[in-house]
Amino acid sequence: MTGNWGGLRDDLQDAGITIAGTYTWDPSWLAAGGARRRVVERGLLSLILEADLARLVGLTGGTMKITYDTRHGDDPTNDVGVAQVISTIDAGNIHQIAELWYEQWLVEKGMRLMVGKMDANDDFACVEGTKAFLNDSPAPAQTNFLMPSYPNPATGLNVFVYPTEQLWAGFGVYDGAGLVGVQTGSRGPETFLDDSKNLYVIGEVGAKWAMSNEDLPGRAGLGGWHHNGVATRFDETTQKGVSGLYLVADQALWRPSSTAVDDPREMAEDDQRGVGAFFQYGYADKNVSPIEQYAGGGLTWRGPFRKRAEDVVGVSLHWVQFSQENRDGFTSRHETTLELLYQVRVTHWVVLQPDIQYIINPARVPGLENALAFTVRAAVNF
Repeated sequence: MTGNWGGLRDDLQDAGITIAGTYTWDPSWLAAGGARRRVVERGLLSLILEADLARLVGLTGGTMKITYDTRHGDDPTNDVGVAQVISTIDAGNIHQIAELWYEQWLVEKGMRLMVGKMDANDDFACVEGTKAFLNDSPAPAQTNFLMPSYPNPATGLNVFVYPTEQLWAGFGVYDGAGLVGVQTGSRGPETFLDDSKNLYVIGEVGAKWAMSNEDLPGRAGLGGWHHNGVATRFDETTQKGVSGLYLVADQALWRPSSTAVDDPREMAEDDQRGVGAFFQYGYADKNVSPIEQYAGGGLTWRGPFRKRAEDVVGVSLHWVQFSQENRDGFTSRHETTLELLYQVRVTHWVVLQPDIQYIINPARVPGLENALAFTVRAAVNF
């Protein structure tokens, strides 16, 4: 939105410094069901400074990043009465340095190291197909409830190795003080450095491939996580450690070919139009985790019209099974959310996204009927 700043932005990027920002605004309202019907507004401002150290100081493969987040507005989770919150920016009001990390590629890009304050979901349990959706269940999957992610990223260290272009394996260890109520999003490395009894560790292996003459890429990852702290069970006893596992997958299903257009020159080399699918599954210890199992999946269609190549249509389904051990918790055994969206690229710096979510068995408040929630997201890049 703010342009090139009289050429300064290009000069900074040539020197290795990128400055960016995004403001996301989500007004929502209930058309049916729920516990309280009202219009709810909330917004998230993210400011980003990233430095390519190869250009800046000659350190090949090095990157540094700092992100500042500030969120304002209400959280409609209790209004809708759901366990699966309806917006990825729903949280309390925050003002924090959300990320501050250093990344280094080694061994001819066969190994990647990161250290600092990070959002673990940027590197583990990632699902590309979920990024357009507003429902927060996939980010991360509900069973991975201790993962240091928005709004509480945390200090950590991770390493990824890439033995081939198609395979990867990663391991990370993070500040797990969230288990004992510490809001790591507003803190630095103190609890990570001083409290080895509350660490969150995660590992993932994965592979990627391409089908149909390498025109339809796919990827899948299998991971597990463990927290070494003392957790309180639902029966008020305690146990040492909490664990879970997950599976994630993305697959491109269809892309337009040059023979499908009147003039093949209309297709750019980086044309990303097409249909893709995604799937997630998660499992966690039912004695500690409010949600024992999660499964979700969906379809996205980028560029549904030739002249709207950056628009996205999406449909997804998210299902959670609550722990039966949590007898004072949710009011039903399952909750299911169906989401439908249309993302419109208005300009190169503005995106509008009407979004509909239908929630079956809202489980946070007793006696609720199925809920129908509408949101219109506006995102401005400046």
